[in-house]
Amino acid sequence: MIPQNFLRNLSTKLGISDNEFDALSRAIQGESMDAIAQELGVSKDALQKRLGEVYKKFQIMGRGPGKLARLQQILISQYQQQIANFSNATASDGTPAKNDTAQSAVSVDATPPIREVSSPEIANAKTHPRIDWGEAPDVPIFYGRSAELATLKQWIVNDSSRLVALLGIGGIGKTALAVTALQQIQDEFDYCIWRSLKERPPMPNILFDLIQSLSPQSVTDLPENTEKRISLLLKYLSSSRCLLVLDELDSILQKSDHYQEGYENYADLFQRIVTSGNQSCLLITSWHQPLEITLLREQSLPIKVLQLNGLDEQSAQKIIYSAKKFSSSNENNSFSEMIQLYGGNPLLLNIVAANFADLFSGNFTQFIQQTTLVIQQILRDFLQKISADLSDTEIYLLCCLALRTKPVSTNDLKSNLAVAGEISDVQPALESLIKQAILVKSSEVVEDSFILNPEVKKYITHQLIAKYLNQLGHKKYLSGEFQTAKAYLTQAIRFNPDLAASHYNLGATYEQLQDLFKARIHYQIATGFNKRGAYAAISNLARLEIISGNVETAINLILQILDKVKDDLVLAALHKNLGWAYFLQNRYQEAQLQLVKSIELNNLHSPTYYILAQVKEAQGNIQEALVYYEDFLKCDRSDKQPQGAHWRLPELDVWKITARQRLNFPHN
Repeated sequence: MIPQNFLRNLSTKLGISDNEFDALSRAIQGESMDAIAQELGVSKDALQKRLGEVYKKFQIMGRGPGKLARLQQILISQYQQQIANFSNATASDGTPAKNDTAQSAVSVDATPPIREVSSPEIANAKTHPRIDWGEAPDVPIFYGRSAELATLKQWIVNDSSRLVALLGIGGIGKTALAVTALQQIQDEFDYCIWRSLKERPPMPNILFDLIQSLSPQSVTDLPENTEKRISLLLKYLSSSRCLLVLDELDSILQKSDHYQEGYENYADLFQRIVTSGNQSCLLITSWHQPLEITLLREQSLPIKVLQLNGLDEQSAQKIIYSAKKFSSSNENNSFSEMIQLYGGNPLLLNIVAANFADLFSGNFTQFIQQTTLVIQQILRDFLQKISADLSDTEIYLLCCLALRTKPVSTNDLKSNLAVAGEISDVQPALESLIKQAILVKSSEVVEDSFILNPEVKKYITHQLIAKYLNQLGHKKYLSGEFQTAKAYLTQAIRFNPDLAASHYNLGATYEQLQDLFKARIHYQIATGFNKRGAYAAISNLARLEIISGNVETAINLILQILDKVKDDLVLAALHKNLGWAYFLQNRYQEAQLQLVKSIELNNLHSPTYYILAQVKEAQGNIQEALVYYEDFLKCDRSDKQPQGAHWRLPELDVWKITARQRLNFPHN
């Protein structure tokens, strides 16, 4: 316990305000953020800002977890220092020196200048590590994984492994496990540094960043040569015991185990760290193992690899219960089915549990059925890609195995088929799937049992995660939460780069955020996928060209596909944009023709009425223009209703002002 008067005096010296002190004094005693916020009558965001100012004043930099623990360490250390100083100033018989009182032990103002501590216990205490959490996420709640944590501690601390790879499919919890492990073992190191490779930093940049963090002084002049930078980094790793974490290595890997173009030199860095004589450790997280690590492991070098699987049922149930979205006892009894269905994947369970009402209308039976159908469709799409023509029985068997973490026996598969009403013979189907390497016979148990090919399983899991994230991003877009929508949709694309809907939705989101450059990028990507999505993306690209003044380009884009589109809504948008482009070229008759066609296909799209009003006004038909301005405003009001909410165009707000002005002053 840190005495309040010691804490108050220290806070006063550092310029900590009363509000900040209230947050500080409660936080260091271990109260939860929710409890402190409620007690002080502030929001959690406001509370975090107060603590953020406290961290700055204590010179605790960086982001992510661990800052509070570091603050507690600093306070305890300074308090112990105060006691030691007081002890040194005390007479040999235990009597306080002249003019001192017992209060001096806890009074900052009475503290002499800090000097070497004579107390053996304090003098021999380990120096607190310098921790730079970088982009590490906060992990406020962590369930299970005690065996994995013990394994990482053994490898990193006791076995002095120079490289530890934490591998697993997306959402399985690699990053959360790495954060938790680092928190538990940080005191074993002089430096702990976390860096994310999500934004794909080039090798020279990451080297400069790491050297800056490890150097006792600011480094401004580093050699340009990458090889020399690696050598300098290795010197720091040899002189101090450091734990470096590079999260999301898969961001710079191709779908295989090779690096993307321009990032091949990361392989050299890892090899140098492993083969040099240093006392440090590099921990990486990745969806799959880079080739050089596979080769280095064959040389009996100090490398360890932990393949992470799904959570056990008890830990997975805690994730579901924590969402507090379930009340029916019948639903609670079905949690095992949910966990089994999702293979104990923490991200999938978190998404579904937290957004159950939005994604599945709160109906548990519907959720199980819908998820099974979705997995079947994902499987069919995947098999179509690899030209595998499978029977319905084989498809159903694969669905039974899709996300399971443990092998499933032949008898269990037969039972599942019987429950589903399937009467086909299982054995030929199993043999066929094994022959095609889609199914793998397990060697873990004596009885015949099977698991899905790991790559097929990863594909299904990532597709499913991407689908849910896309749905959530779409909902956030419709509710006007564009930054949150962008976060969901960006993650959806990371799990499935080929999901056209996510690229289209992200393009629309970037439009709302006034980032037309990125909007174009994602619309352009969407044009390369399925026809309807591609045509819709081309329509939006044409609209952006019109907004940018490239009218002829827009017309050419539309005319290339206009006669190929069958979907009425997409076709209506194309006619609207073509009419808009013709209007801007003063081709009023052609513009009117296109806009009328658009309204015939979709009479609820408000922008079409506005552009047609503009055409009529340009032709001198003021009364007709006023009618269309009125139709535009009526349609726009109905478009705000939940059932009509869709991709609202950023320019609509400006157009509404013009329409109201025309209706109030029709002859201006």
